Amino acid sequence: MRYLVWLKGVHVLLNADQNSKKVFRKRRIIVILSCFFVIAVLIGSGVAYFFHSMKPMQVANKKEKLITIPSGATTQDIGKILEKEGLIRHAWLFKYYVKYEHVNGFIAGSYFLSPSMTSRQIISDIHQGKQKYKYVLTIPEGLWLKDIAPKIAQITGESSEQILHLMSDKTYIKTHYMTKYPFLSQDILQKGIKYPLEGYLFPATYRFQKDNVTLDDVINKMLSASKSVYEPYIDQIKKSDLGSLHKALTLASVVEAEAGDYKAQQQISSVFENRIKKNMHLQSDVTVAYAFQEHLNRVFYHQLEIESPYNTYHVKGLPIGPINNPSENSLKAVLNPVNTKALFFYARPNGQILFANSYKDHEAIVNKYKHEWESQ
Repeated sequence: MRYLVWLKGVHVLLNADQNSKKVFRKRRIIVILSCFFVIAVLIGSGVAYFFHSMKPMQVANKKEKLITIPSGATTQDIGKILEKEGLIRHAWLFKYYVKYEHVNGFIAGSYFLSPSMTSRQIISDIHQGKQKYKYVLTIPEGLWLKDIAPKIAQITGESSEQILHLMSDKTYIKTHYMTKYPFLSQDILQKGIKYPLEGYLFPATYRFQKDNVTLDDVINKMLSASKSVYEPYIDQIKKSDLGSLHKALTLASVVEAEAGDYKAQQQISSVFENRIKKNMHLQSDVTVAYAFQEHLNRVFYHQLEIESPYNTYHVKGLPIGPINNPSENSLKAVLNPVNTKALFFYARPNGQILFANSYKDHEAIVNKYKHEWESQ
């Protein structure tokens, strides 16, 4: 009897042990499946984030940036450059994407890339050398031709002196450019003009792919850009008091030198327009500086006497020609001046420009602020 009871007890114990093992196995399976699920979710999220990071930073922003990839740059170096320029999200992910694309090696050089490009497009361009330019020439707004010459010299191999010699040669200008670009009128060949193409070389960034860039390559590209910019304004210029592109660019260049802000340019254009109507001298110091061919921070009284067709203290109305290469905004400003009665303006060293309708008011402004320039 006791034997049977013991066997039954063992049987009960065996059943309990087997049940607990089944529960343990089920729990283990559930835990394992849960872990697999979590891992799968993490991997899926990681993969999704990885590919999301390779999408364009700004699909609608197609404005190109000039990016230089230096010789010997590693994938990590390139990633850091692209991240800094806002073209990719993460430099550390970029190198893994390069591996994913099975890309080996990049070509050093200058590239124009935009935030609208995917990482795949960027990698492809730099890997294959697409959009790579041998030379990039950037001309800021309001630069004198004598200051543009050294920039051109860097990519053509000619000296600044050679370039300026040709740019002052009216026969060279006439035979090389005037037939091809009809907007270059006989006005640029007047006696007293320093550089015939001053004012006509549109400030922009120019790209050259070939190895041997000549002066003509550069000037032709700049004049072509000028033609594209000027054409929409020709009718408006003809109907204006200025009457010709040469006069419009001449006034625009003076306004460009006086102020960089468009609203200020419109006000200054109004001052000059009012003075011209009253047969007054423009009396612009920036024209004196150009007459001297020196960048002067201050113009002294004795310098106002220089006899030059550019000196608007010496000649009435506009100078004989442009004194720099103005922006499109400056051209727009002289064609659309604000309506004022101002005849004078005074520029403070901090950039503020003060306007006056009478000489008495102008003199008061000068006396109040002239000490600022004296301490410069």
